[in-house]
Amino acid sequence: MTVVGTHCAPVPTKAEAILNFELRRRRKRRRRRMSTGLSSRIRRLSRNFIYGLSSVEYDAPW
Repeated sequence: MTVVGTHCAPVPTKAEAILNFELRRRRKRRRRRMSTGLSSRIRRLSRNFIYGLSSVEYDAPW
């Protein structure tokens, strides 16, 4: 039935996967305090990466 298809999504979107990964990483970071400079750098890179992926997806012809 169609319920099965909707229940277990085939593959989450790239942005979703990255966001989930980032959230998981942030949760770990709260427990162990790392250098703030490194965390901000990672956040900036991940944000740019997400924007790049979204723009590529929109511009892709297929």
